[in-house]
Amino acid sequence: LMQIFALLLLVTTDGPWSCLAVYAIFGICQGANSVSHYNILCETCPHDNRKVHITAGNLTMLPSLLLVPIFAGLLVEYYSIAALQWACLIISIAALAWFVCLLKEPRTTS
Repeated sequence: LMQIFALLLLVTTDGPWSCLAVYAIFGICQGANSVSHYNILCETCPHDNRKVHITAGNLTMLPSLLLVPIFAGLLVEYYSIAALQWACLIISIAALAWFVCLLKEPRTTS
């Protein structure tokens, strides 16, 4: 929700205070993402296989971490930075909808 709020601020406002607010909110998003990613990996794996589980979780994220910046750069080059910002907002809203409607709590689906 905070990411969507930050992106909405980004595409609808301008000025130094808006920029400061967007960076602050994205900082909160990155901190929450980092903490929750490793916590969910540790909570959902058996203790004997924790290193393998963390490695597999990181490798699962690797393709998007490599390819998304390339696609984002192409989008900016051929369209505009505003197009990238709107695309990020749309993807974030779709991700939130998926999370709310389809995601099952992994700690309770054993």
